[in-house]
Amino acid sequence: MKTIFDMTGKVCIVTGGSGYLGSACIDAMKDLGAIMVNADVVQRPEGKEDLFVQCDMSQKNAFCMLFQKVQDTYGKIDVIVNCGVYSGRGMTSNHLEFMTDEDWNGVVEGAL
Repeated sequence: MKTIFDMTGKVCIVTGGSGYLGSACIDAMKDLGAIMVNADVVQRPEGKEDLFVQCDMSQKNAFCMLFQKVQDTYGKIDVIVNCGVYSGRGMTSNHLEFMTDEDWNGVVEGAL
């Protein structure tokens, strides 16, 4: 499998890389040889990423700063995976199992 999915030297950004799905993506792609960038509001302490960039997905200029930082550090961006969720103000919970239907719809629509 590692030969088929070899990612050696590929620079990959995962937004929401500190969350459940994002951290699994980082770990899996890192194991396949990728250079991993975690773009999230908080850094996970046990992370395997090569670079953490604090990034609030609700702020457009944060993405510009993220892309510039990765470009300046590695000279390229090969892959971007979006695992980030904008959990807006007023939500009852940002954990899926506790979200109301209204909160879920707001997250999916980006309206919160």
